[in-house]
Amino acid sequence: MPKIEAGEGATAPLVSIIMPTFNSSATVLRALASVCAQTYERFEVIIADDASKDDTAEKVRSFGDPRVHFLPSDDTANRGPAPTRNRALARAQGMYVAFIDSDDEWFPEKLATQVAYMESHPNCSIAVNNAETVGLRGHVVGTEFDSPRTPRSGADAWRTLLKYSFIETSSVMTRLALVRQVGGFDTALLVSQDQDLWIRLALEGETGIIDRILGRLNKLPTGHMSRNHMRAVDIMLPMIERHVQRLASRMSRAEIDEILGFRYQAVGRGLFLTRHYRIALRLLIKASRHNGNWLGNAYFIGCTNPMAMFVKRTLKRLFIGQARLVPPVT
Repeated sequence: MPKIEAGEGATAPLVSIIMPTFNSSATVLRALASVCAQTYERFEVIIADDASKDDTAEKVRSFGDPRVHFLPSDDTANRGPAPTRNRALARAQGMYVAFIDSDDEWFPEKLATQVAYMESHPNCSIAVNNAETVGLRGHVVGTEFDSPRTPRSGADAWRTLLKYSFIETSSVMTRLALVRQVGGFDTALLVSQDQDLWIRLALEGETGIIDRILGRLNKLPTGHMSRNHMRAVDIMLPMIERHVQRLASRMSRAEIDEILGFRYQAVGRGLFLTRHYRIALRLLIKASRHNGNWLGNAYFIGCTNPMAMFVKRTLKRLFIGQARLVPPVT
């Protein structure tokens, strides 16, 4: 795809690029460089800082591209991604809006490809591209669409998004007016604000899936797996339950059971692995009531329970030890 020059870009739709930062000094210049290397040049970058304590602000201000605008934090305390992104959205002026996290990267034709798609699909409310997934050692370990959680396009994609999320924030383009119409990110949600917004946007039109690798998602360690599973119980699951209740008249009983069964089971198994046994067991029972997977969840518990694992390891060691005592057959 040819590079759009400044003269041509004057008639092209403006894209507002939203990037939140929090102690992003190590990665923000790499992310910015990938944005400013786009073949599509008619964009603005709005970076909203969330009370960084490092030199993120100095790094951004040194970048030297007039299309990059930095919004310093209006608070000394970290407020989270939802209010930070909303603060940037309030300053946006584009027809389209794209999101990128400060530790991810875009490939040069990302914006051009998505703008062309949105222009040719007027009913598209959210477009998502494929992207490489990079592991902790810097190696590509797969792509976004390799996940068993298959992406779904069209006007009914919201049904799949209720069951599981297949959308990464740094792969999204949508319409700015539509984001504002649905209220932006829900600041009451400490986690899963992105999942919630994608569901609401998908309900407003068609979801477009662009099966081209147009970015790189760098998976960094968080160190908060147990806490994140508990937040899923307290925040994500109630959010999904509210959507299901609101949309129940548009779904069959079987579809509702499939959605809730999948969600309860995924979170319950995650909690079991982080040894929150009581809450995990409650969720797996709820999951089984919806999806009927009593045997599968019982097997998972039996194979995951530390005592069961201890017994299995002990028997295996005894069996191997006894086998070594048996003389070889001649």
